Amino acid sequence: RSGYFDRDENEQNDSNERDNSNENNFDPGRKIIYTSSLRIETIEYEKSISALENLIREYNGFIQDSRVENQTQSGRSFSLRRATYTIRIPSDNRLDFLTASGNVGTIILNQTKGEDVTERFFDSQARLDAFKTQEERLLELLSEAANLSEILNIEDRLTKVRYEIESLSGTISKLSALISLSTVNVEISEVRELTEPEPQTFGEEISKTFKSSINALLNTLRYVTLALIAILPFLTVIFVLVILLIVIIKAARR
Repeated sequence: RSGYFDRDENEQNDSNERDNSNENNFDPGRKIIYTSSLRIETIEYEKSISALENLIREYNGFIQDSRVENQTQSGRSFSLRRATYTIRIPSDNRLDFLTASGNVGTIILNQTKGEDVTERFFDSQARLDAFKTQEERLLELLSEAANLSEILNIEDRLTKVRYEIESLSGTISKLSALISLSTVNVEISEVRELTEPEPQTFGEEISKTFKSSINALLNTLRYVTLALIAILPFLTVIFVLVILLIVIIKAARR
């Protein structure tokens, strides 16, 4: 099924679409962390869950976190069951994955945010290289140290330098992981009826109003039928009691 955006979010999401379409035009040397969010409605919950998990495997992603409701919950007229996923997808496959997600259900929200960490990444890399150079020089000095005081002083400086190296290496590794694997947050909601897009023309408004009226009439008839069925046993008992009362009154008159 083809997805669409909420009317209130059209402007923001159209901007996101333009950003996505231009991603391939960016300098490949730039480091961007992408986070996308999808909200999907479906009337075929199990099929949509299966379709999403198949897509994740197809595009070489993995599920970082998930919560899938398998029991129908009463009292939730807009959504019977819901599943939420935090998915990691190789960044090269992200756009194709988002496009293919339209087959999972009706997309009512498709939002993407990109964080440019190019400066932070290369600054960390430059500092890491500088500290590694310091480490090499300190090791050379340590090998040439002639007394204990000098050795202890160099070792203290070496400890601080290695701490910085470890910290910067961790930062670079974390950024690299976030850059190479984009995050996609997906929420799948089971609904009785799929949300329809807001009408754009007068004719569409007439059609939507007519459909809403028909649905309201059908729902009213359904509730009336259910109410009659619910009170039928009581009506039966009352009918029997009335018949008995009439028989008793007639017998008394005789």
